[in-house]
Amino acid sequence: MCERFKPSKESGVVMSAEPNTSHPWVLTDVSLIIKKVDLDPEAVSQRLGITATGVYRPEQGPQGRNRGREGIWRLQCDERTTRDFSEQLNTVLSATEEKQVEIRELIMEGHEIHLSVYGFAGTGSVLPFSARDLDRISRLNLPLELSPNTNAR
Repeated sequence: MCERFKPSKESGVVMSAEPNTSHPWVLTDVSLIIKKVDLDPEAVSQRLGITATGVYRPEQGPQGRNRGREGIWRLQCDERTTRDFSEQLNTVLSATEEKQVEIRELIMEGHEIHLSVYGFAGTGSVLPFSARDLDRISRLNLPLELSPNTNAR
């Protein structure tokens, strides 16, 4: 799990592998993110055999915020594909699992790679990870970054 965020009752966000009556995060998206200072997005796409859903060259960056930093290659599954978090997660995990060898090679070449989950989360909301989901994530041995947006919608 990413060191930047640790779910807890104090943060108002809970990861759960158990069924419960709490409400889930909404408008989620799940992504595989690859970063590197001199990233060549086309080379990553070709190597993985996957077309990225979003790319930023180091000199571009989203809205200029990334200018001069690393480039970003993203495989994202969000509400435009499905609103179901489990389906989003399965889509990204399946693609990632199929390319584990290539992903390890990219890491060895200095790419930073992680899984990312973003969504709107209210107090007591949960991410409905199944035990199988957590096992799949663990087997990938990639950091998992959870980014809850706790702003009122």
